[in-house]
Amino acid sequence: MPNPSSSPPFDRVKYSLDVHGQSSPNPNAPSKGNYKCFWWSRQQKRAYHRSMSLLRFWMTHAYQILWITLTSAPTSDPAKLTDHFSTLKKRIERTFGFEDMEHFKISTYEGFGVLHLYLAYKPKPGKRAKKFFIPYEWLKKNWGETHGAWDVWIKRVRNSDRSKKNLSKYCVSQYCANQSLLRHISWSWKRGLGGALVRTYTEIKKFFQSKTECLRIWNRVLSGEEVVIQIPGSALVFVAHPPPHLGSDYMWARDFDHVESSEALEVRSHLFLPRRKDWYIGKKIHIGEGGRVSLL
Repeated sequence: MPNPSSSPPFDRVKYSLDVHGQSSPNPNAPSKGNYKCFWWSRQQKRAYHRSMSLLRFWMTHAYQILWITLTSAPTSDPAKLTDHFSTLKKRIERTFGFEDMEHFKISTYEGFGVLHLYLAYKPKPGKRAKKFFIPYEWLKKNWGETHGAWDVWIKRVRNSDRSKKNLSKYCVSQYCANQSLLRHISWSWKRGLGGALVRTYTEIKKFFQSKTECLRIWNRVLSGEEVVIQIPGSALVFVAHPPPHLGSDYMWARDFDHVESSEALEVRSHLFLPRRKDWYIGKKIHIGEGGRVSLL
């Protein structure tokens, strides 16, 4: 495995296999790979969206990000791969003081089991800022003690739109390409997002026929803006809350105008009528504290 201090940017890497058939980035790849999205499966598209969403959130909130590959050995227990990663993560937090790290993790059946993941760190308010750095030799030694494997890879992720897109496309194209090898995709959400990422995006998506428009609103929410969608012909508005309280609410428009500035009000024209503008007709609803509306 290449030393992280000498390896090139991740957006110039290519797929390779070690002696056990476990994938790790190759530093000799061209910068523009053949990441053809049109043949991606539904699962790959979902993985790409989750990766892009988390990278968007981290990059717009001053997180530092590392891209890491952790492999297994013939003597490793594949059933304990996730548990051993949790142990390693706690060791990193204790040893280097990187409290409350967040992650995005792709687990595969390559070789004897491989984890491809992003680690993201941001100092808590009031804490002194420091560089998010994990020494390669330390990572190799501690992963060997934890999981019995010493084949690891680590690289810092640049904070740029190009890095975000290329990294997401690379991971989905290489690690999620073979459905039989893809084991699980997961991410941390309680610490940074504070709410359900998929459920919130699904709620926002119901209001838009244009995917481009939907992603534009979604990116605004992930970047920290509270977006209000006025429902034409309705006394209600849809409110999308940003992290660290990611989620959504239906509220009375007449009450919301008193607490929200006009700059955040997203009024839909007749060209983009929401798919569920009459969702509440014929249904029993409950008006909660602050005018929040929910189904009974």
